[in-house]
Amino acid sequence: MPSPVSLRQAFARFVPRVLLAVALLFGAGLLLTGNAQRSDVANAYRIEFGHEGAECDEYLTVHLSADTGEALACTPSGISFGATQGFPGFTPAQDGEVGALVRRLAPGGLTEAEQQQIQTTVDRLAAGVPEANRPYHYSGLWGTGEMGVGGALVVAAPVLFFTLRRRLESWVAGSPARR
Repeated sequence: MPSPVSLRQAFARFVPRVLLAVALLFGAGLLLTGNAQRSDVANAYRIEFGHEGAECDEYLTVHLSADTGEALACTPSGISFGATQGFPGFTPAQDGEVGALVRRLAPGGLTEAEQQQIQTTVDRLAAGVPEANRPYHYSGLWGTGEMGVGGALVVAAPVLFFTLRRRLESWVAGSPARR
């Protein structure tokens, strides 16, 4: 049967390492998840301009032809300005405003400046969408807050590891921990 001292030593070595690993893995998970959620929010109102047959960015919802202003084939059905559905949280009037701008600028193709003008209009309208109507609106911890907690865990875990290890080693040795 192992002596109580050897059990204490094993405990003092094992527990801090397991807690460190769990804290680091959990913190890294929060960092990655928060970053992914943040990029979803950043892309919610971004338009991708391209040409028919070109690859589409799968993280964006609205893809418009730089040649005609029409929705590209990779845009989900039902998403167009002035149709039943446009950007999430936009009113029909706001979708109509963007649609009218696209139709006005599109003949002859959209220049870089015209594409930027459309995106600026969408950004201006998106700024007025109430928080509760925005896509990816979650209550509680998510996005940047989740990244902050994850980062704090990753930074704090080694400090806590060394503090706990020192206290446990003092406990094994039978002397009170230093303060």
